[in-house]
Amino acid sequence: MAGFTEKSPYKQPVGDPDTYQMLDGQQENIEFLPGTSMRIWYTHRGTSYPEHWHAAMEIILCVNEHYECVAEGETYTIAPGDIMIIPGGIVHSLAPARDCNGFVYFLSLDFIENIRSASCVMTSLRHPVYLTQNGLPALHLAVTTLLEQMRSAYFSDNELRELLVDSYTLQLVERLLNHNLREPENSHSRVDKQQEYKAIFSKVAQYIDQHYAEPLCIEDVAAHFGLSKYYFSRLFKKYLHCPFNEFLTLRRLKAAEVMLMKPEMSIADIAYGSGFGSNSSFSRLFHEHRGCSPSEYRKAFVISG
Repeated sequence: MAGFTEKSPYKQPVGDPDTYQMLDGQQENIEFLPGTSMRIWYTHRGTSYPEHWHAAMEIILCVNEHYECVAEGETYTIAPGDIMIIPGGIVHSLAPARDCNGFVYFLSLDFIENIRSASCVMTSLRHPVYLTQNGLPALHLAVTTLLEQMRSAYFSDNELRELLVDSYTLQLVERLLNHNLREPENSHSRVDKQQEYKAIFSKVAQYIDQHYAEPLCIEDVAAHFGLSKYYFSRLFKKYLHCPFNEFLTLRRLKAAEVMLMKPEMSIADIAYGSGFGSNSSFSRLFHEHRGCSPSEYRKAFVISG
């Protein structure tokens, strides 16, 4: 499997077995395996990808030589066995060394949004994660094993392939969230109090998920849960990993992305329907977080019939 090859030993289960992803400007459209939220590519052509982004999470597993990846202003050298996890929406580049090969996984996490206990996915997994065998050995081993299982199911003709690959995606997200949300040991913190606040802010995330389209403000939400604004703000950032306003904006943008898939909806209707107070603020925040305008996003991801 090592070394540069012209023909891939891993044929895609659907479509042209020798096809590979192409960029359209900075945006990359991912064609997932039908019935799943996944696409896996074996990189063997030595193709470099300049700065680009996509809605799906990307996972790079190096097998031979190394990749150079730049994300959020930091350069990573992904050596054999290393794993790079890049959340959706992050602009990044990827350049393989000569004779480099490995696997690139694209995972859409949209289907996870309907699972209550995973409501914090979008805020907990906001930055790149670089895993090495020596850095976080237990997490690295768990993720490596799941990626191998995904790959085995994906490239098989198992009649349960679609079920298997999505189940491995759920397990992978659970491992990452469990690691990210684990509290540092603190002898002065009461474990029961921490568990109480975790439960409260899980409900807070669900509340925002249900009411994001309304004119929410931190004072009202804090009062709804019986907490002062100051205390609520501090605990919100601790347990949901970002400030209240940013969390609310991210949730509204996610709703807007779904609405942009509906050609019959106007940009103005989407702006108000997703909770933004005006079309201008919606367009500004969308461009700030997604690197393009709502109209450009729609053109890139909506396939016209």
